[in-house]
Amino acid sequence: MFSLVDEWTSSNQTQLAFCQLKVLASSTFSYWRKKYAAHHQEAAGFTEVLPEVGSKIEVCYPNGVKVTLPEQGSSLPLIQALVRLI
Repeated sequence: MFSLVDEWTSSNQTQLAFCQLKVLASSTFSYWRKKYAAHHQEAAGFTEVLPEVGSKIEVCYPNGVKVTLPEQGSSLPLIQALVRLI
């Protein structure tokens, strides 16, 4: 169904016209559009960050607390533990 949503997105058709052409119930297509949007939103939840030389690592918590660590000497297990607390 995701491929149909992709196909519809790239077409210039209304949802109703597309569904009629594909002999697909509009309600079914709407359901899968929502699933598609949720899937792509989840996939976009993280962004790769490439630190600059000499930069610092900052972990920001929802309550406003920020923990700043120097890039040099910060261990991966420590950073992972801090991120898990979010």
